[in-house]
Amino acid sequence: MSNQTPKEVYPLLGELLHACQRIEWTMKYLVEQAYRKVEFKSVDELVAIRNFLAHQFGLRYPLQDEENCASAMAYLEEAKAKLKTHIEQLNFEVKMFQTIRQEACSLASSPDLPMAMERLRRAGELKGKIGKLKTYDFSNMANRTIFDFTDRQDVIDAVLYGEGDITLDAYMAKPIEVRLANLQGLAELSENRNFVEAVRKQQRKLGVV
Repeated sequence: MSNQTPKEVYPLLGELLHACQRIEWTMKYLVEQAYRKVEFKSVDELVAIRNFLAHQFGLRYPLQDEENCASAMAYLEEAKAKLKTHIEQLNFEVKMFQTIRQEACSLASSPDLPMAMERLRRAGELKGKIGKLKTYDFSNMANRTIFDFTDRQDVIDAVLYGEGDITLDAYMAKPIEVRLANLQGLAELSENRNFVEAVRKQQRKLGVV
């Protein structure tokens, strides 16, 4: 860089300090609204940048000559790139949270909510108590059904709550996305990681997760 003066340095310094403050406000909003720990992997780096800008920048770069101004600008440009990454990550968090809220509001007003809650209640009662699965063969999952893995009627009723008695042929006629969703519920009830991953692998292959 050449011809660097404090007049070029100070606007960028102010911009980054403002960006740090905006990041803190956004993180505070997420914590307050979502009541959850925000996964922010580089928070230590963010705090280090903010503290350096606020408390040490002027000592490290006195801006009394062109060389110091050039070094200061180089540091600020590097810090700006790092802060941009953090801002993009937080913007993603905010959008995700807003989507979750919208979906929750939609679900709360759905006439299917009582049935869904009852299904969750029944499944919760069976969690960890479904007994040994009939088979641990997780190959060819696209053609598998819950009937391949358990013959316990209470488990089947919990997974298929609200659908009434259903024959295997009728069940196989259901879309594969539906059958995989049922298998996912059964896999989570079984607490078998291999089972869960086998179902998710097939769902990812179909692009439904």
